[in-house]
Amino acid sequence: MQCVLSKLGNKNECLQFAEAYRRRYITKMPGYVGSQIGPHLDSVEHITRIVHQQNANVLYYSLLPSRLLIWVLLPGQGVVRFYSGRAEEDEGMIEQVQTLLKEIRGNADWKNLQTTCENRALPLSEERLNLKRHRNLMLAQRKSEDHKDNKNNNNENTSNKSPCHKLFNLLIAPVEDILMKLDKGNNLVIIPDKDLFHCPFTILQDWSSNYLSTRHHITILPSILMLEKCVNNELNYLKSQDELDFLRSQTRKGGLNKYLTKTILSNATTPADDAESSVSFMLDLRKVSNPRLVTTQLSLKSELEEKMDLSKENTQLSLEGNRMSPRSPSQNLPQIPERSALKAADFLSRVGSPTSLEALLSLHSYSTLTTCTSTGTDITSSSSAVTEFHQISDRERCLVIGNPQLPESAILHGSPWKPSCISLPAAKRELSAVGSWLDVSPITGSQATKEAFLKEIQNSTVIHIATFGCWREGYLAFTPNPIRQEAGPPQQYSYIVTTSDILACKLNAQLVVLNVGYNSNRKEETIEQGYSLPSAFLAAGAQCVLVCSWLTPNIAREKFFYRFYTELQEGCLVTEAMYTGMRFLQSDERYSDIQTWCPFMLIGKNVAINLKQIRHAMLDQKLDQTEKMVEEKSGKEFLNPKTFIPSVPSREENLATVQRILGEILQDHKYHPMVVSDLIDLLDSALKRLHTQDNNRQISLVTDNLLHSRSGLDLLKLLGFHFQAKAEDIMQPYVVYPHWNKDDLLIPVYDALRSIIDISDDKDCTQALHDILPAPQEQISLFVDLLAITKHAPEIQLKVSDLSVRPLWQNVKARKVLINSGFHQIGMILNFNRTPLYRRLMTSVLQFFLAVSAHKSQVLLYRLDVNLLGKPSISKSSQFMEAGKLPSLTPLILPRNQLRMSTPWLSRAERTEEMDEKIKLARSKSDLKEKYHNFVDRAKTWHQITVSAQANEELAKYGRPKSTPNKVKVQPGASASLERIPLKKERLMVIPEVDQRRDYAHFVLQQRLSNIDVRHKNDVMKLYLPYIQST
Repeated sequence: MQCVLSKLGNKNECLQFAEAYRRRYITKMPGYVGSQIGPHLDSVEHITRIVHQQNANVLYYSLLPSRLLIWVLLPGQGVVRFYSGRAEEDEGMIEQVQTLLKEIRGNADWKNLQTTCENRALPLSEERLNLKRHRNLMLAQRKSEDHKDNKNNNNENTSNKSPCHKLFNLLIAPVEDILMKLDKGNNLVIIPDKDLFHCPFTILQDWSSNYLSTRHHITILPSILMLEKCVNNELNYLKSQDELDFLRSQTRKGGLNKYLTKTILSNATTPADDAESSVSFMLDLRKVSNPRLVTTQLSLKSELEEKMDLSKENTQLSLEGNRMSPRSPSQNLPQIPERSALKAADFLSRVGSPTSLEALLSLHSYSTLTTCTSTGTDITSSSSAVTEFHQISDRERCLVIGNPQLPESAILHGSPWKPSCISLPAAKRELSAVGSWLDVSPITGSQATKEAFLKEIQNSTVIHIATFGCWREGYLAFTPNPIRQEAGPPQQYSYIVTTSDILACKLNAQLVVLNVGYNSNRKEETIEQGYSLPSAFLAAGAQCVLVCSWLTPNIAREKFFYRFYTELQEGCLVTEAMYTGMRFLQSDERYSDIQTWCPFMLIGKNVAINLKQIRHAMLDQKLDQTEKMVEEKSGKEFLNPKTFIPSVPSREENLATVQRILGEILQDHKYHPMVVSDLIDLLDSALKRLHTQDNNRQISLVTDNLLHSRSGLDLLKLLGFHFQAKAEDIMQPYVVYPHWNKDDLLIPVYDALRSIIDISDDKDCTQALHDILPAPQEQISLFVDLLAITKHAPEIQLKVSDLSVRPLWQNVKARKVLINSGFHQIGMILNFNRTPLYRRLMTSVLQFFLAVSAHKSQVLLYRLDVNLLGKPSISKSSQFMEAGKLPSLTPLILPRNQLRMSTPWLSRAERTEEMDEKIKLARSKSDLKEKYHNFVDRAKTWHQITVSAQANEELAKYGRPKSTPNKVKVQPGASASLERIPLKKERLMVIPEVDQRRDYAHFVLQQRLSNIDVRHKNDVMKLYLPYIQST
């Protein structure tokens, strides 16, 4: 089609068709999530608009069997040149390119590479192996003929031009007149096709034998779609830097900037407004809290007005007398009564006005000690307040990971695979060197797990990876997770990172270095066309990826990386550092061959990186971690005092914590199956004790299964459980049940644990559910809607393009949950396999998501209600109702979460509407106080009953008569002078141990009372929040 369109001269349609074909490299990748792409997005107008959004010039190639098509796109100009070149009659265009590329790599010493290059390639699948065998057979048949032809025509084909010159004449010369007009050092993006993906464009030599890299900063991209992705990634990175600068600006002036810029005293009015409104509104003294205040203000107002009128009259008389008096201007005193009038007016305007925020914060007492620190803030002091100091560190950091610790046998492509080497010595040496250059400890060996890799890359700016990999499959291998769902050789999903796993991450990386996938036994294998693995990193959010196109010695790559990272220390463009590293290799006689130093290429957008700044940011992060660790150990805050009212986690935050802990329980369930059952029993007992307080007289002990489950204990602590040591036995403590259903979490967690029992029977569904947790509430709502409709309305046929289905089906992790729950795609229809097994599994998954949902009702588990479907509705309790203003109070939120009233006490009277609001506010506070007072009484009574029951069990032992058995086993070594000690003798507690248990019992009570007090203060503050006017 492209050949036909080029012959017809339809350059725009030909470009549109070429891009539609080229973008399939990424859109057909498993797990790729793209926007709804319409026909207009593939148009030339859309392509040129993408080019206009950035500053790089674009060379777009299309390699056909008989033709070479080239488009030149310049920012601000669009398509400025379309070239269509025909191949020679005796050789096709693709064969001609392949021949020249083989000449560049032809002088490589493949025998020496088998000993100097480490094997980091994963085996290919059977399908690719069969294709490779067929290709090798075809090459073997041609080998003899090609050898004869080359031998006969060796002298005829020999010319003075190198393959780099020939490739330049073929690929660059047709558009050289345009490229020569560009500024030196401009950015040039090349979008190759087919075998041109392996072409080292940087070393192509022009007619003056200058490399193309000396004139342009060259980067490679597989399509215009990936160029748009890279532009968006760069914008997102700049946006994150702007947000960081804004947050740092808010920390200046001792953290007062955020209060000075946000708070607006729009709810405050002056008494002048009252004076103006008093004409039309008469205050009813019976509806005012302080009637004397009203009369006093009115009398004060009249007196001041009389004085002001008198002063005006005196001023007028004095002015008239001045015209008649012969006094000099210096002797006239008309200003004195005028000043008194101004003072009276100023006093009248201030009476009842709210205190300014600057005065409340004592801003006049602040002085700056240091104007700017490394994190962009300042250091202040004050004589009347404790100033805050918050350093917001840059989150940039480096990641060096690889050299995994693989088992002797693992499952790959459905069959056992035995790695040729469990570890990679050259990769270990390389990672250690790169880590020293970047000032970071490399993650290697047993720590380099798949889970750690997927977590760390989302928080890193510069990423260096050296491990097993496969370019064609798009795989990276890491250490299998230590906790697996089954015994035996680890399955492929437990240690192989696929492109879908990478696409599921959100990266903010500037540079990713991939040193993977090389094998000296597969010397013809190069990076896959379309760059599937680098494209996955770009689509996930990275800005550029550095790769090596083909096999090179280990030492050569290490020397290149040394020079490459050295250049980036002081800051420069990535292409400049890459060219410096290539020239550094070229200058070494051992690696001066072109095929050794030329294969490095940069895929993506050329960016500037300063490793010195990133290392400084990592130092700031280390200081933050150290400060936090010291404060946690000491229990004190050294830099900033604690807030007056500690924040209480919201229901959404508590449910996110519950999801995280339940994910850990799911992961451990295979090896600790009784933990879930023990947790269900404890929660069932807790709910019964809350309804019947007499049940609290019964004691319970923590089971051995829970004692060995850290996640189970964390879940109980989150729900309000405590533990008390049992007399002298501290290894099996008592359970102190919660005295209230804190945040209404007991029943949801109970339902979630019951659903886990059924879900855990299917290991694939268990793993998929563990991978997606914790999930955002919007995604949970979509899951609930889809599963509820499928369960209760099977006649409704859903499609993968539906608005409520598409976000789930396009998400890799959510899609795995649906597939393992029984869903599959048939065309555009989302079908459910209604076998009894899948129906039971789907019901359990629905029950789990309903339990961890903050907005959905449990009714959807039993019947379908359309009013409960759709987006999560915001509950009325979470939204503040519209309330009137309180000008007689004017509440404000000050630093350290302080609630203050800016209007002086009893300085102004209330209107009827405000008085009604204050009465409602007072009643709400009274109800809240009574509610929490009941909580305090219940906590004290509850604790007394619980501790008494535990103590009575121990005291009963001392009141019982001791029975002496006839025979008792004693410890050896007894004699007439040495007491015989029974083997099962119960040790009595000493006084310090008794005091310690008593003190801990008081600590538990005080902790519960403190929690009640904090929640009471937060609820009181919520009552005032509707009256605070801020932006």
